[in-house]
Amino acid sequence: MAKAQRRREEAIERRRKLAEQRQKLQDQRRREAQRLKQEAAKQRQIKEQQEQERLKRNLERKRALQEQHRQFLIEQERRRLYNQAIAERQREVQMQLERQQQQEAIAEMRKLLELEQQLQQRIESKRTNLNHNNHHGSPTSRSSSNDSNNAVVNDH
Repeated sequence: MAKAQRRREEAIERRRKLAEQRQKLQDQRRREAQRLKQEAAKQRQIKEQQEQERLKRNLERKRALQEQHRQFLIEQERRRLYNQAIAERQREVQMQLERQQQQEAIAEMRKLLELEQQLQQRIESKRTNLNHNNHHGSPTSRSSSNDSNNAVVNDH
């Protein structure tokens, strides 16, 4: 009976040891599963952080490109306005020059008209004198007055 008792106790001890081993294995598996779960969560967090940083860099790059493009458009508009202002100034100067040339031409034409009128007056005056001399003078004075008439015509 002592033998049977001892066997029973040994069997109980074996079962207890097996249960302890099973418990240890379950605890070890649970700890390993927890560690893997934490590692996976850490990896996900790292990937999310990297993705956030990538998105942030892309956004910064996009903003930098937009700013660069905006500056380009501003510079392009500035150049357009500058060229437009130069073209307008050139047109103003050209119109001013044309007006000045027209005024000079008009002044020149007036001078020429005045000279022509003066010449006409001289011619008329000489003709009047000649006619007067022809009616009142001698034949010799007529020929000399004709010579002076010819000189006026040649002058003209």
